[in-house]
Amino acid sequence: MKLNKISIFGIAAVIALTMAGCGGATGASTSAGETADMAATEDFTTQEAPLTTAAEAMTASEGNTSKGSGSVLEYEGAYTEETGKGYSLLIKSTGEGNDVYVTAGFMDEETQTYYIWDIFSEIEDKSIEYTDAICTTMVTDDQSETGVRQEVVYRDGTGTIKIDKDGSIIWTDEKVNNGESLTLRWDQELNDMLQEQASTGMN
Repeated sequence: MKLNKISIFGIAAVIALTMAGCGGATGASTSAGETADMAATEDFTTQEAPLTTAAEAMTASEGNTSKGSGSVLEYEGAYTEETGKGYSLLIKSTGEGNDVYVTAGFMDEETQTYYIWDIFSEIEDKSIEYTDAICTTMVTDDQSETGVRQEVVYRDGTGTIKIDKDGSIIWTDEKVNNGESLTLRWDQELNDMLQEQASTGMN
């Protein structure tokens, strides 16, 4: 698996915008924040993260392919948590077999902190099992040239992302949402936004 290490602002900005429009982070988790004392703080301008821009992530498809195709492309795209907790998730094929890259986002409205998870794994039998997921945060920082600081919270996230029979995504990770499973559903509006960004070449 190999993806370019470039700015996260593309996908983060779009997902954050969408979440803000649907009520923010009601019922938000504190699990990621509770581990912030382990964070290694680095200025955003000096740290590379294994994330793609929204434009790169969405160039492959305009939506789900036909169900039952057996291809990882069947599940590519953006999903949002169904009860308005503020989580969004993007599944992308790396182009190498069943290997996938997953990025998830969450905006903590109370602390104005944006959480991002990077997950590299493979999909087998409609399930993505992973270890070593990286959780980072983005916060405003007036001392930074970009006005944003990125902090690594942890690098040992472990969990599963399962595709249910109705096409929804069930995400379970002991460090996310207090360990309780999240159900995310295909978000056509968000996918359309990402497609528009991809088609215009915006990063």
